[in-house]
Amino acid sequence: MKEKYKLLIKDTFVFALGSLGSKLILFFLVPLYTNFLTTSEYGKAELVNTFSSLVIPFSALTINEAVIRFGLMKDIKKENVLLSSYVVLLFSILSSLLICYALRFYPPLTDWWGYLFIYVVFSNFSEVEKCYLKVKNQNKKA
Repeated sequence: MKEKYKLLIKDTFVFALGSLGSKLILFFLVPLYTNFLTTSEYGKAELVNTFSSLVIPFSALTINEAVIRFGLMKDIKKENVLLSSYVVLLFSILSSLLICYALRFYPPLTDWWGYLFIYVVFSNFSEVEKCYLKVKNQNKKA
């Protein structure tokens, strides 16, 4: 039982450090790239970021949460869960393409819809991989 609590404390520390680290990087990079971007360019970058936050859950059908849920089950092979999630992600590429292509009719995103699509696809794959690493109890790699 004591081993469980040690693992919980260790994992909590790893997650807190990862969260704090990403926020610190953002804190120091925002002044740097706002110095080089015009107001219009920065606005478009934020718009792409905001739309990606909206598109990602719809395109991937929150498969990353399913990876954790089914990956932690004892009677299911973790590798099969990962393979199944990749199949769903292949369909999510098509849905991402349709959503991002439709967003190209929104004037500020006309030139940026391709970048939005690429960002959404890679974010979906990244989230699935992070969740799979958590399932395999390799939290430091996530």
